[in-house]
Amino acid sequence: MRLFKFASKTRLIQSQNAWISAGSRDEMDLERFRLICAVTLKKGLSYVDIGAHKGRYLNEVLNFTSVPTDDLYSFEANPNLAQELRKNFKNVQQIAISNFEGFADFNICNYDGLSGLSERKSGAPPGSTFEKAIVQVSKLDSFKFDKKVGLIKIDVEGAEYQVMLGALNTIETHKPLVFIEHGPMDEKYTEIEESKKLFSLINDIGYEIYTIDGTFVENLESWLAIYKFAPIWNYLLKPRRIF
Repeated sequence: MRLFKFASKTRLIQSQNAWISAGSRDEMDLERFRLICAVTLKKGLSYVDIGAHKGRYLNEVLNFTSVPTDDLYSFEANPNLAQELRKNFKNVQQIAISNFEGFADFNICNYDGLSGLSERKSGAPPGSTFEKAIVQVSKLDSFKFDKKVGLIKIDVEGAEYQVMLGALNTIETHKPLVFIEHGPMDEKYTEIEESKKLFSLINDIGYEIYTIDGTFVENLESWLAIYKFAPIWNYLLKPRRIF
C-alpha cells in the first residue's frame, strides 16, 4: 500500500477546522467500519466496544454481522449513556477502561462524545463545558470473554495508551483487530508524547497501524505527520504478519 506523503505546503489544521474536517469524515469512516465488521466478525467471534457512547457502532455490528447481542461487550463510563445502552444491549459495563483498578475523576462534556478520563484543556468545539464525576476504573484484562474476541473498538478521548496497556493480555490471547480513534487533544498538539508512546506500544506488541483509509503507517515520522496535519483520527491495528 502506498505511504502517506505530505507536501511542505500542507498547513497546520487549527482546532475548529480540525473538528469540522474530522466530522465531515464521520459517515465515510462508519462505512469503513461496516466493511471491517463484515469481513472480520465471523460466527463464533465476539466484539468489544470501549467507549460505547450511544451504541452507534454496536448497532452496526448487529446489522452487518452474524454476531448475536450476547457476544457484544460494551464499556461506557458516562452513567447516563450506560443507562440508555442497557435498554438495547446486554453485557453493558458502567466502567472506564484504563491500566489500573479503582476509581477516578471522569470528565463529562456537554458534547457527550468528548467525555473521558483525560482532561481536555483546549481543542474542544466552541461552547464545550466539562464537569467531573467519580467513576469505577478497570483493565480490560480483568474481564473474561466466553468466545474469541475478533474486534475491539477503542474511543476514549485521549486515554488510548492507558487502555492498550490494560488490555495486553487480552490482545495477546485473542489477537483481535483493533479499531482505534486517536487524534490531537488540543490545537497546540502538546499531547504528542502520548502519541509517541502509543505508537511504540503498538509496534512492541507485534501490531501494524493502518489509517482507516487503508494506508500503512510505516514509521513514527509518518504517524506524527498524520497526527499533526490530517483530519484522520480512526485507525486499524492488525497483527503483524510473520513469514
